[in-house]
Amino acid sequence: MGGGCRPEGCQDGGRAPGRALERRSARGPGSGHRRHRRRPVGNHRRPDRPGLRSLCRCRERCLHPRRRRTSNLAAPRRVRAAGRRPPSRDTNRHERASAGRALTTGLRWAEVDLAAVRANCGRILAHLPDGSELIAVVKADGYGHGAVPVARAAVEGGATGLAVATLEEAEAVSELGDVVRGYQILVMGAITPAQAATAAAGGWSIAVSTRELAAALGDCGELVPVHLKVDTGMGRFGCTPEEAPAIARFIEESPGLVLAGAWTHFASADSDDAMTQAQFQLFTKTVAAFGDDPIKQHVCNSAAALRHPEFALDAVRCGIAIYGCEWPGLQPALSLRSMVTHVKTVAAGATVGYGATWKAPDKRRVATVAIGYADGVHRARSNRGQVLVRGHRAPLIGTVSMDAITVDVTDVHGVQVGDVVTLVGEDGGGRITAEEVAEWSRTISYEVLTSIGPRVERRYSE
Repeated sequence: MGGGCRPEGCQDGGRAPGRALERRSARGPGSGHRRHRRRPVGNHRRPDRPGLRSLCRCRERCLHPRRRRTSNLAAPRRVRAAGRRPPSRDTNRHERASAGRALTTGLRWAEVDLAAVRANCGRILAHLPDGSELIAVVKADGYGHGAVPVARAAVEGGATGLAVATLEEAEAVSELGDVVRGYQILVMGAITPAQAATAAAGGWSIAVSTRELAAALGDCGELVPVHLKVDTGMGRFGCTPEEAPAIARFIEESPGLVLAGAWTHFASADSDDAMTQAQFQLFTKTVAAFGDDPIKQHVCNSAAALRHPEFALDAVRCGIAIYGCEWPGLQPALSLRSMVTHVKTVAAGATVGYGATWKAPDKRRVATVAIGYADGVHRARSNRGQVLVRGHRAPLIGTVSMDAITVDVTDVHGVQVGDVVTLVGEDGGGRITAEEVAEWSRTISYEVLTSIGPRVERRYSE
């Protein structure tokens, strides 16, 4: 296109824009032009600037269906198909964006130690038999740590694959570009046949549980690597062991599909050894019926990888372990902190919080902290557990609010506005773990981490 830069589908075809406007002006505006300001006869485009195309302001005429934006999930694939390299991406923008998402910058933040992620990946690999690979699970925004920086750190720590739950998560991780190019990105979560075209265009490995999804992926005109999931006792996704050989055969015979792997998920690997053993045996027996072609087999989650390395097979999928939770010898990667915003003395009998659930037994010093259930402090923690202030434990009192908690700091000398409060992590000689917080919250450490909200700024260290 030249200086006129008329979008495809614009009603004036290739005519000069000034003359077209002149004729329209003579006969009055059309029915769709109520919102347009009247302009002098002439070109209605913005002036050209170096490096920029002229942009048409006439939304009614130029927003033709053929010009609408399509999903950017397929854009890199289309660029490669045209024989060009996709443009380089700013791989640090996610860290900057996450910092910009904090609505009250500086009052609530999570410190993420990427060196700990790398070290944990190395420790897991050292625990596995030779030849077993590590697939780092970075779903749910990297368990609340930030999927993109964690994915980079995991690859640097020795992971040879990444796993996510959704297509959107796969797209986000793919924006690491050269860092993950050549590494497997497995989409483990449920995908419907209606999403097949988007899934196929991304260049990722796709988990398949049904023949219908396999057929939809195979019809997309791409060569799609798939991992067949077999349900051996979890009861969520996956085909039955009886269905698996026929679906595997269908995949192998489909020209648009590659059977790249088979997998299952253990239901109780952290506690029930007998069930884990039974699931493992059922899986290996099922996959043996697929034929002689080698495919990647992976069954172990974090608990199984660390408790049963003999089940590692070709690869393990570790999530919580790479973040340093649940298992001794691993280094926690996240600390959650906030700040004291108010301190007051309350008299005996004074109440604090919604519902007046806490009453002062005598004169007490109470600090208000700028973090609440909107940020991941579960309401179940009302009047339960502690935080660290100036290196000392102080009890959480009253009902957790959306934006604040209250803490009894009577026994902590000199607390003042601006003091840092640690909800997870270390301060001075004190330490609070995600597992402790989970117990106080009546949940598990996974939920503690993934509940940390978008108002909490993520700060990364290497």
